[in-house]
Amino acid sequence: MPESNAVERPRGHLGWRTVLRPLVAASLLALLAVVACGGPEPTQDQPTIASFTADPDQIGPGDSSTLTWSVSGAASLTLFPDGVDVTGRTSWTVEPSVSTTYRLVATNGVGERRASTTVTVGDLPVIESFAAVAAPGRTEFTLVNPGVPVTLAWSVVDADSVTIEGPGLPVRSVGLVDSLEVTPSTVGATYTVRAANGAGPIAASVVVSREVPAFSVLIAGQSNAKGVNVSASEARAFITAAAGVEMLGNDYVWKPAYEPTGDCVGHVDLVSADPDGGCTAFAQNNSGVSPGVSLANRVAAATGGEVFIVPAAKHGSALNGSQANDTWQPGSDPYDRATLFGSAAYRAQRSGIDRDAPLATTVDGAAYGAVLWYQGTSNTTSVAQTDAFFGLTNTVLRAFEQELGAPVIIVQLSSRGDFADRNLLYQRVREVQRRMAEGARTVTGTSASEARAGRYLVVTHDLPMGDVRHLNAVAQRELGRRVSLAVREHLLGETGRLTGPRLVGVVKSSPTVVRVVLDRPVTTSSVTTAAAYSGYFAVFAGGEQVAVSEIRRDPNDTSAVRITLASSVAGDVEVRYMPPVGSPPGIRLDVVRSASCTDPIPGTNACLPLPAFGVATSAETASALRLMVFDDDED
Repeated sequence: MPESNAVERPRGHLGWRTVLRPLVAASLLALLAVVACGGPEPTQDQPTIASFTADPDQIGPGDSSTLTWSVSGAASLTLFPDGVDVTGRTSWTVEPSVSTTYRLVATNGVGERRASTTVTVGDLPVIESFAAVAAPGRTEFTLVNPGVPVTLAWSVVDADSVTIEGPGLPVRSVGLVDSLEVTPSTVGATYTVRAANGAGPIAASVVVSREVPAFSVLIAGQSNAKGVNVSASEARAFITAAAGVEMLGNDYVWKPAYEPTGDCVGHVDLVSADPDGGCTAFAQNNSGVSPGVSLANRVAAATGGEVFIVPAAKHGSALNGSQANDTWQPGSDPYDRATLFGSAAYRAQRSGIDRDAPLATTVDGAAYGAVLWYQGTSNTTSVAQTDAFFGLTNTVLRAFEQELGAPVIIVQLSSRGDFADRNLLYQRVREVQRRMAEGARTVTGTSASEARAGRYLVVTHDLPMGDVRHLNAVAQRELGRRVSLAVREHLLGETGRLTGPRLVGVVKSSPTVVRVVLDRPVTTSSVTTAAAYSGYFAVFAGGEQVAVSEIRRDPNDTSAVRITLASSVAGDVEVRYMPPVGSPPGIRLDVVRSASCTDPIPGTNACLPLPAFGVATSAETASALRLMVFDDDED
């Protein structure tokens, strides 16, 4: 074979042309594809699971939970552990018998995504109660000032562990039923109880402190506001003021409070001096035990702050619209101390200046106070007086609200000890007082505009009397407690209904059945005859009283009283609820009251009563009443 000049290439080695030639060809083809299609071929992403939740995520045996998801880009959806195809759906309801973790699998041609959520099956612990209660040395509780001790108490069931925590209190294990005293150091201190078992945790919290710098109360009105029941020495011995409770005496000297709050030692503003002009007879025509010290003691105990009493009531004062004889009507100078209104407003102003405790309730809670207004017996000598009572009273209360910026607590008139006709005039005033208070509901003929915000009602018709028109000392002490409950609920913001039931309306559900609808469950009466609830109820139709066969709490609604008429009555009826003539020897218990409460009347299990309402009388009685004018000295 002839000799060749060619170089022999090793086996398995390709020349560069051999290698590059196919690569160049492939690149040219790819470039042509790009030119032809206008860009690279798109690629598909994996699915996205934005959310996957269970609602609720804790259930009891036999209950269900709804699984909900938000998924995009999935060709198929599968729910495990059951392997259910849920493609195209966004939710699925499950009823697991045991705690179960569910997995959602979303797939497409590129890949898959997974998410999980757990439904816990089992009964969670139950926190039956968790609240702040009375600490040693304290008679009542509400939100307190920082630095005042508070006892927290709780009851938990079905828990494996219980802990409590809060300001100044590291997390600590406690018993299922237990209590602990804490002293909040800041405003808004919140304590939390947490309970847990195999089904999961649960928690409850309570706020125990707020800033309550001081509370001032102006006591205005007539003799029942002063207290006309016992001698001065008996009054001082009956009740003692707590530390931090002061009063501005009629001598304009601040001093530790005592009863009678309205005594006239060194009396400066003679307009409010008692009619006898002196302080020698502290019996039935001078002041004895008022609601003042009882009220102040309980507010001080509830807040841990100081309380200032400003007495300004006048024995025998009346509302008649005459500037010459009715010095409760405000004049051109609202602080004219020659008038009852001016003297009272001036003294209230002194509380703000001297003790930095104005009566006004500011928006940010900087100060607290109220006007306690107990007046009306002297406006019951005729129908004309009772007709004028709303306008005259409203003028005075609006002036107090405007000048002092203070809420008003109205005391509804007590029972009447002598004449039935006088009791009917009392009832006309009681009904006006009820309508004037915030939250009063309408009955037939009532104008809703009569009620104003910032006015609250307390009730006395079930309390014992010292004579035919004056509460005795025991009743005044209880009245002070009731006012303190209104303060706690309406002014200090304590949760729960501390005051009594209120009327919602009267409904005639059939020709023989009338229902008195109330805003909460109420008590039953000791009897079910027409004399139920101490004989307070009466029904009228067409100007005549209607015979009643039965009165009882409605068996189908514990928030209503059912009155069964003795015979069918066509058309509308009116219902009156008022105390009968005569004074009970003690607190009259068998009246309509709240069925339950956290603060029963001391010595009883009774809660606060329903206010008296309605003024209906027979046409004959109403006609005779308009001719009567009582000329006795009412105060």
